[in-house]
Amino acid sequence: MKEKATGFVSGVVRICIQGENKERFVNLCRSSDIYIWDIRDSSDYSLCVSVEDFFRLKPIIKKTAVKTKIQEKYGLPFLIHQYRKRKMFVAGILTSFVIIYVLSLFIWDMQVDGNYSYSDYEILKFLQENSITPGIKKSKLNCDEIEKEIRNHYFDITWVSVEMTGTRLIVHIKENEEELRKEGETDEPKPTEGVEYDIVAIKDAIVTNIITRSGTPAVKADLEVKAGDTLVYGRYDVVNDSSEVVRTQYLAADADIYGKVVYQYEYNLPLNYTKKEYNKSKNRFSLRIGNKIYRLTDNKEEEETDIITEEKQLSLYGDFYLPVFLMKSTYKSYEEKEYIYSEEQAVKLCEEKLSYFLEKLEKNTIQIVENNVTIEVNNDMCQSKGTITVIENIGQLRAVENEPITEITEETGESYE
Repeated sequence: MKEKATGFVSGVVRICIQGENKERFVNLCRSSDIYIWDIRDSSDYSLCVSVEDFFRLKPIIKKTAVKTKIQEKYGLPFLIHQYRKRKMFVAGILTSFVIIYVLSLFIWDMQVDGNYSYSDYEILKFLQENSITPGIKKSKLNCDEIEKEIRNHYFDITWVSVEMTGTRLIVHIKENEEELRKEGETDEPKPTEGVEYDIVAIKDAIVTNIITRSGTPAVKADLEVKAGDTLVYGRYDVVNDSSEVVRTQYLAADADIYGKVVYQYEYNLPLNYTKKEYNKSKNRFSLRIGNKIYRLTDNKEEEETDIITEEKQLSLYGDFYLPVFLMKSTYKSYEEKEYIYSEEQAVKLCEEKLSYFLEKLEKNTIQIVENNVTIEVNNDMCQSKGTITVIENIGQLRAVENEPITEITEETGESYE
């Protein structure tokens, strides 16, 4: 491999040796410090020698009385000689190699892998704020420092790996999956250690079930509560044998409180609607280099035309990306036409909209117990209107307020009705 690389630069000649003193010829070459390689032994010897050493073989050939025949010549000197009358062509090739080498010293593409809660745009914007953008020189990048900065800024990212492949910078991240799962389950604020919390109602509801693990319940089943009412106090009173309060112990309340909640639902669908009818489409191409766009075809916009643009970054091979983007713009001309839904179509669309809303409720672990939504078509409007009764968790944490605990009695129950 080394001989091929150095030989291409200096030029290589493969010769065939014929005669009875072939072995002596090889020995004399080695004793004369003439480097030969890739010796192929058949009826005649075939070997490689550099152009410089080839002209030193004359006295050895005369001394050994062998015959030599050139079989092959290759390398940069022969290439230049071959194209000696095409200087601009050779200069263009050399210039291309120089440009490719210079481009390989920079980062032209940046990607993020493994992100879930953070978008690619957010991570790349953070890198941009730290002066890490496409076009930055590779020698200025310290992957370990980039990893450290990302971990310090995003506390829920548990693992970061930054690598450079070709002219691409890839940021591999791994987020705290347990935290993501918990955040997806509920929007309830997380309790802070050492702080006492009550549980309050977040919606108007009728309590259907309450399971208290810690704290003092303030309501019971079948009581009506308003948003903001306390459901479970984040404390309990320690009493003596005479039922006198000795002290109050504060803590973070923990309970599951489910209540019956009524949602008002309304959706109006006009029977008259406008739809775009596409006639024809044209593809037009442009090149983007940095922030400058060079049109390859006529990109004249027409009235009532939708434009869909796709962009692809060019690369020489593999991960060797260039700071050049090919843009494909599809121009679709259209006409707006007026249509009218039939009664059956309008009712079906309203039913699909209602089903989608109910599915969203069920995905949030909400139990639907009653659906009183009706769909009617009046004049030029299809209207869905009514109530949906569900059972859901209505409790939310709130910092404890130092107030006396209200004893749960029948009178207390009446105050919630």
